[in-house]
Amino acid sequence: MRATSKAFLPATLICFSAVCFADEANIEWRKNANDIEGVRASFILRTTRQALWAVLVDYRKFSEVFRNVREVRVIREASDRAEVEFVVGAVVRDFRYVLERRYVELDRSITWTKISGDLERIEGAWTIADGPQPGLLAVTYESYVEFGWYVPHFAARAGIAREIQAMVRALRERLERPSPNDVNR
Repeated sequence: MRATSKAFLPATLICFSAVCFADEANIEWRKNANDIEGVRASFILRTTRQALWAVLVDYRKFSEVFRNVREVRVIREASDRAEVEFVVGAVVRDFRYVLERRYVELDRSITWTKISGDLERIEGAWTIADGPQPGLLAVTYESYVEFGWYVPHFAARAGIAREIQAMVRALRERLERPSPNDVNR
């Protein structure tokens, strides 16, 4: 039996900000229900569910928000799911994999699992809930990856935390900036 290493240590809470609405996300290192180690990031966005959903399923512009995504190819798409191939840049090399992204509840929840590709297992989710005030959304991003080989925990966590913070900033820039056509903001 081949030994595999997981990239994260469980259950250490790192808060980058005392208030979720600040620039940073609250990041928690944890295991999911399938015993895969990973990350849960929670943050607040000032936007609508529909606007956020549109960004999360806009595969043509995915790299604008997810800066480590080098290529995206939609294999199949239906109203309740999409099969999408990603090429993601990492420190050592690029990884290619196909995810089944399920639109569990429109404008509220997306989950994904790896169908094929370079990494052992990948699972994750986006959850969109009402925020603490009207016009705010409480957003949770979860990503669980089992690489299939040894990855130093400190290196993986540092890189992942940077990518998540960059993703949150990119989402805010794309969703919270006033549109030239929106005079009421």
